[in-house]
Amino acid sequence: MNKYLLSIFAFIGFATAAPVTLPQDISFTDGATSWTWDNVAVSGGGLTVEDGEFKGLSDAYDSHAYLSVDGVMYSPSVNADLSDISVNSTVIGKLLTTDTVVMSGLNVTRKILFFNTAKEQSAVARDITILQNPTNAPISIAVAWGGNLGSDGSTAVRGNSNGTSSFDVKDIWVITSDDSTNPSDPVLGHVAQGKSCVVNRPAGSVLLEDNAFHLFNLTIPAGDTLSVVNILQMSDTNANGISAASVIFGSLDGPTNAGIFADLTDEEKDQIVNFGFSDCKADYRALVTDALKKVKKQIALGKSGKAAVTATNLADAEAQKYGDEITLRTGKTEAVFLKASKASVSAVKAAAKAGKTNSSDFEALKTKAQRSLNTLLKKIVAE
Repeated sequence: MNKYLLSIFAFIGFATAAPVTLPQDISFTDGATSWTWDNVAVSGGGLTVEDGEFKGLSDAYDSHAYLSVDGVMYSPSVNADLSDISVNSTVIGKLLTTDTVVMSGLNVTRKILFFNTAKEQSAVARDITILQNPTNAPISIAVAWGGNLGSDGSTAVRGNSNGTSSFDVKDIWVITSDDSTNPSDPVLGHVAQGKSCVVNRPAGSVLLEDNAFHLFNLTIPAGDTLSVVNILQMSDTNANGISAASVIFGSLDGPTNAGIFADLTDEEKDQIVNFGFSDCKADYRALVTDALKKVKKQIALGKSGKAAVTATNLADAEAQKYGDEITLRTGKTEAVFLKASKASVSAVKAAAKAGKTNSSDFEALKTKAQRSLNTLLKKIVAE
């Protein structure tokens, strides 16, 4: 190989072909920490991680990381590639690449990178689903990812990015285990979206006893390629699991600092729809501006009592929608945005209900509300 090409491959992810037959056990030792992703197999109709062990704890997963497209399971052959992958001439883990399967008109491939070093005292794997549209028309699909966690009926959320016990689309990361103090199975981390600006967040995230799933609704443009990333994480304690997820995935720079995407080219990173690599400032400004324009438009439409009430109700709905997204992107509490926006239209609504929509007082209230929203915009964008 040309020495210049070798130098290029040394600085991006590079692997040589290593054909294997599934199932495979993928094990690592980093200092005193050992772990295994047991029986990575085509089983139960699809590709799955059957089990996991971390620092003496076993029975993580009872068939997890299944993938379906429009309700059909991704089921490759047992012939796969499991290669050491290097970045800057250093091996960072083993990359499992499985067959391309045609699903809903798309060429679907999975690449799972099992990192060979403990990241913040935890084992981490990155699962990328690649969706290539070979047609001359856009294709819309529903992608589901998940399975059984192996932690049985005592499974519960032990921590998440919002500081609550939820497992839903607002959570950047979630930690689950089978016990609040002394887990007997590995503590598991779930990450299906990044902190930064992204194209798509999960349409649904759900924990049903010890089964966890994430759903994405996507449209792949004609001739284009998009990909979805899901993260697997194993830890030995709830505290270590929470700490690792918070450090690695709780900030914009966390995944980059931890090397989660170090092997990918810029083009491959651009194809990821649920993680991003920008600081969101421009997108955030546009998002808030658009939200407030819509709210102000609804206020301006309130020329009669009934219309004003309808309009301000719509404004509240817009505030909720954009408030949720602002929270996900920036960490600001949506309550701040909602409180300010609702306060600015509440007087308009009250006046409309009192039948004062033709009075100068009503027009003054609308002007005040719009000024309030402009002030809010400046404040939010400046922070």
